[in-house]
Amino acid sequence: MRIKYSRPGPNRRAVREMGKHERKRLMNVHLSRELRGELKTRSLPVRKGDTVLVLKGKHAGWQKKVIRVNLKKIKLQIDGLKSQKTDGTEIFYYLHPSNLVLTALAKREDRKAVLERIANSKHGG
Repeated sequence: MRIKYSRPGPNRRAVREMGKHERKRLMNVHLSRELRGELKTRSLPVRKGDTVLVLKGKHAGWQKKVIRVNLKKIKLQIDGLKSQKTDGTEIFYYLHPSNLVLTALAKREDRKAVLERIANSKHGG
């Protein structure tokens, strides 16, 4: 779904009311230059087990694996990025996919099918 309003309120409402199939599109992460040249595509949906590089925020420069993908919040958790609450318990940071770059893909069978589909569509079917 394309967000088309100039005011932030209707845009936030549109994101809140999106279905799961539309939210999944928002979970795309740009690929690193090496992966982009190898796979011939610019971005892919991030999955659990993928390795990402944090570009923005106080954890910029960290390169870790994805632990959890949360479609409801449109954010993900990365291994080792934790903060401490005032009572001492540790919680994981949530990061938005736009602040990340995908550096390595998890070895999964369903990912191969997606990459084949992308390659076929680029070469005219």
